[in-house]
Amino acid sequence: MKKISLLVVGGLALASLGSAQSTFTFKPKYKAGQTETYVITTSMGGKGAAGSMNMSMTRKVLRIMKNGDMEMEVSTSAPNIGGNAMGKGSKMKITTDAYGQPKGGAASGMDFSATNAFPKRPIKIGEVIPFKTKTVQGETQGTIKLVSIAGGIARFALSSTIKQQSMSMKMNGTMIMTTNSVLKSMDADVTGGPMGPIHVRMELKS
Repeated sequence: MKKISLLVVGGLALASLGSAQSTFTFKPKYKAGQTETYVITTSMGGKGAAGSMNMSMTRKVLRIMKNGDMEMEVSTSAPNIGGNAMGKGSKMKITTDAYGQPKGGAASGMDFSATNAFPKRPIKIGEVIPFKTKTVQGETQGTIKLVSIAGGIARFALSSTIKQQSMSMKMNGTMIMTTNSVLKSMDADVTGGPMGPIHVRMELKS
């Protein structure tokens, strides 16, 4: 379940708004030392698995290279179910390109990078753009639509199919970002997974 939650949300946080209020460009504007911490809540239902799971994910920018590539440290807490920590947290270093997309082994080995393959050009309000990416366990393909930009907030609609080995999941959700390149929240409904239908919410904590 931890992998499913990260798979859905991990690639959605790396974007920033272009100068015009009618377009959005998926390119981060991070500084070395910058950190972001998110709380991820997964609400489960069906197949006897009703309940919720909470965990946190922190991303820290270690350094930014001359070509725009970034070295990051991504850490997650142990999942908490019913007040009890399950398993252990994790920490890893990855390298991304200037658009925040994992490179090399990180791109193929990180399950939660699967939705991080958005276009490297501005997207207009109302425009629907397809995306597709692969990992060692499968692939994700779908569409992203920029619904609106108003009051310093950009709203997106997401729809995708996540295929992992013999499992296929459907995801539909919304994403809200500020115009200064911060992901505020993401909500997604996922069906077809081993635990039945789930709802995943990712919200900025600090």
